[in-house]
Amino acid sequence: MNINNDSLRKDIGNFIKNARKDKSLTGTQLGGLLNVSQQQISRYERGKTSLSIDSLSAILTILEKDWSDLFQKVMVNYSNGKTDEYSINNDLII
Repeated sequence: MNINNDSLRKDIGNFIKNARKDKSLTGTQLGGLLNVSQQQISRYERGKTSLSIDSLSAILTILEKDWSDLFQKVMVNYSNGKTDEYSINNDLII
């Protein structure tokens, strides 16, 4: 299976952004909880920066989401025959 990292990062970023807004958190507030800048949160949400599994797990915990929420919202896009467009990096989730 090949997954386009840019598209996957953007989809995960959109998930994070929507979940953050659902919790009524600003990018600055989420950054403070993660000990990163608001600019870094923005890069995550726009899919400009890769997330480690540990970072993504911390974000999910803060946003009171679990991995199944992420997979249901994001991976559904890739279960409809789009998976041939993507590549997987073993070190990072995206």
